[in-house]
Order: sequence, then C-alpha cells, then structure tokens
Amino acid sequence: MLADVTPALIAEYRDRLASPDAETKAKRSNATVNRYLAALSHVFTIAVREWGWVEANPLQKVTKPKEPRGRVRYLADDETRPDGTVIEGERTRLLKACKESASPYLYQVVVLAISTGMRRGEILNLAWDDVDLTRGRATLHDTKNGERRVVPLVGLALDMLKEHAKVRRIDNPLLFAGRNDKPVDIGRAWDTA
Repeated sequence: MLADVTPALIAEYRDRLASPDAETKAKRSNATVNRYLAALSHVFTIAVREWGWVEANPLQKVTKPKEPRGRVRYLADDETRPDGTVIEGERTRLLKACKESASPYLYQVVVLAISTGMRRGEILNLAWDDVDLTRGRATLHDTKNGERRVVPLVGLALDMLKEHAKVRRIDNPLLFAGRNDKPVDIGRAWDTA
C-alpha cells in the first residue's frame, strides 16, 4: 500500500541504489540516484494533490545525495609553440569544419552560439521579429528557465546576421528556416563537424 511507503523505506532503497551493483560492481552516480528519487517524488505529488490517495509526499523528508557542481568547459584557443609553430585550437578547428559543412546554416548557428552563449534551441527558434539588427540584440522569449532575456549581438555574429537578413526567406518568420515552418535541422551536420 502507498501508506506503507515511509521516508525510512525510501532512504533504505536510496542507499541500495547508491551502492555498487552485486553483479557488475558498477556504482550509480548521485545524479542518477536523484533522478530516481525525483521520478518517485513526482508520482507521490500526483497521488497527494490530484488523487488524494495519501496525505503527504514521504520523499520530502528524504535527504538527496549531493551532486558534483559539474565542470566549466571552454573550447581551447590556438597555441603558439616557442618555435613559432601555431597549433590550431578546438575553436578554430570547429569553426573551420562548420564552414566546410554542407549545411548552409551550421557555421552561422555555431558562431552565434559561441558569441552569445545561446543554446541551440534558442538560436534555431529565433524569429526575425525577435532580432533588432540596428541595436544589435536578440530577445529570447522561451528560455530554459522560462524567463525572457535580451542577448547582445556584436562583432562577427552581428555582421553575419545582417548579411543573412539580405537573403532571408519571406515565407517563414524564423532566422534559420527549415521545412514546414520548422527550424532547420542541423543535427547531422553538427555531428559530422
């Protein structure tokens, strides 16, 4: 019964999830354990709020394992050796591969991402009405955290968008229009680059 599920029982199973597997000896990460707990918590939240099957969510009293902060990763810059030889960095190689891509938009999308920090979905869903080339900014209405934000457009990214505006499709409001009024699909081109 649902009423038999207590915080102590959940904590016991949380610890079992976090311990090494008997057969493979592999250990689940704290993030994985937390995803399991989040899924179970959602089920209990629905059971409490919508169905009235239980009075409280027992997972609210269960401590979640601490997750690492993650890492900040940047593309490596070009490197000049003492003898003057220049080793191309990750950013240079990526942009070169994107420029050589069969996709007409991949290079522009990647330059925008590097220049602004926008996510792929934010860039691909940008409409011309959201871009002010005169002031050099783009307004994102549908961000990951649900808040609207304005992103400055400068340098190469702004120059490329101004050139792109000269040959834009008038039958579609998106900057990077694909088929059927949807954003262009750059997935395969990105994987190749």
